[in-house]
Amino acid sequence: MNNFENICLCALNNIFGYEPRVALFLLEKTGSAEGVFAMDRAAKDELLGPFSKYGRLLCQEEIDKAARHIERAASAGARFVGISSPAYPERLRQCPDAPVGLFVRSSDDPEKVFSTRNFVAIVGTRDLTPYGETACRELVRKLACAGHPPCIVSGLALGVDIVAHTEAVECGMPSIAVMATGPDDIYPRRHRNFADKLASLPYCALLSDYPPLTPPVALNFIRRNRIIAGLSDSVVLVESSVKGGGMVTCRQAFSYDRSVYVLPGRLSDVHSEGCNLLVREGIAEIVNSLDDFNRRLGLGEDVVRRSDRRLESLFAGKLPEEKLRIMTEILNLVRNNWGISVEQIASSFDCPFRTVSELVNLLESEGLLKMDLLRRCTI
Repeated sequence: MNNFENICLCALNNIFGYEPRVALFLLEKTGSAEGVFAMDRAAKDELLGPFSKYGRLLCQEEIDKAARHIERAASAGARFVGISSPAYPERLRQCPDAPVGLFVRSSDDPEKVFSTRNFVAIVGTRDLTPYGETACRELVRKLACAGHPPCIVSGLALGVDIVAHTEAVECGMPSIAVMATGPDDIYPRRHRNFADKLASLPYCALLSDYPPLTPPVALNFIRRNRIIAGLSDSVVLVESSVKGGGMVTCRQAFSYDRSVYVLPGRLSDVHSEGCNLLVREGIAEIVNSLDDFNRRLGLGEDVVRRSDRRLESLFAGKLPEEKLRIMTEILNLVRNNWGISVEQIASSFDCPFRTVSELVNLLESEGLLKMDLLRRCTI
């Protein structure tokens, strides 16, 4: 694709950013972005209607503005990738309202960033509960253990988004942050250092369809959710009220025929109302077993869990085999039952409570699980 065509695509993205279907319609009819701007008045009236607000915007001034945007984005380390480029993500290209182009900030070529075999979006509330944070981190760790770990997609916001991104990076997984600002800005500002780090990691990127100098306007956060949904093979909602932005992403993903999942929560918890609603509407399935989740997503069988390997290296030959077996089963039980108490764990074993409690304390002392003040356990 020549450079002028790319600039014209950027100009179309600027003009039709809020109505990408119109831009895609024009590209289909004319065959190229250059062809759209080459239309005469009669052709514009025929395709857009004689009273369209867009006819006058298909002009040289917009092309010049787009060239400046591409130059400014480049100074921020971002490249513009038009929808007709081989580097444009194929999943997103198939969506009926795909953006005409994307600004991609990454240390890798965009084609490499989007070549990951599977993309999983993790979204949800900014007002994340301790349970939600623990569940989100454990979910990402579980995905990291898959035979083919996916790329984690989210929106760089407070709450679920940043937890998913940071945990993915901690686990050595690729991650893509879809922003609601231009490529030259980061919101919220407190995530700037992490965003810079993310953009420097292999297969990771900051993504935006907004031109440089675009501020963090409320509407833009809603619109960017379609990109999160469109990029992904599956979407997981961690926690959400019935009106959360994560709900928009899940409904959009469902309309794109993507798989939608929710993490279970308490029926009376406002943070789980959105998750419960999507299940009732038949939009989402419940993630009721992390052990089976990777297989459901088509990510292959799990590799040997790190905690199990560490357990063996720490205690093999130092503890009786029976106690080592119980410790392994305790870890498995905690993995699938976030917040399970020591008393509940003990009731699952045919041995004295004191023995189970000692083994749980030993696992905690070695950092293989942790307990809160009420002795509820998480990995």
